Amino acid sequence: MSAAKKGELPFLQRTAGYLERYSVYIVCLVLIVIIGIVKPEFFSPANFYALARQIPILCILAIAETVVMIGGEIDISVAAVAALSAMAGAVVISNGYGFLAGTLVILFTGFALGFFNGIINNRFRLPAFLITLGTMAIAQGLTY
Repeated sequence: MSAAKKGELPFLQRTAGYLERYSVYIVCLVLIVIIGIVKPEFFSPANFYALARQIPILCILAIAETVVMIGGEIDISVAAVAALSAMAGAVVISNGYGFLAGTLVILFTGFALGFFNGIINNRFRLPAFLITLGTMAIAQGLTY
């Protein structure tokens, strides 16, 4: 056996580095396998279809929240505003105004509440956490 080449890490150090770098992916993969074993319908086409419909919405909300966090603030009203916007759009669509009108109401509701948060934050220099806490309570009250 020859000594390790200069600059080459021993096997255990390399393995620890891989585990540190890829641990989140490994845990996710293990969870997917365990869930698939416990509930075989997890891998059904209907479940993949449901996931494919739900994930884009969460990704859009996560991207928006990421932009807010990059700015050094936090918006805890995201879920409540999304629920209120969806409810308002559903009411418009169910009253026969059509998909386009419902979509415009959804976009306007989210924009209006976000604009309200921004104006209050900018004008009164209040912490975004407190403003969005109030907006969350208002949106939840209007939704239910």
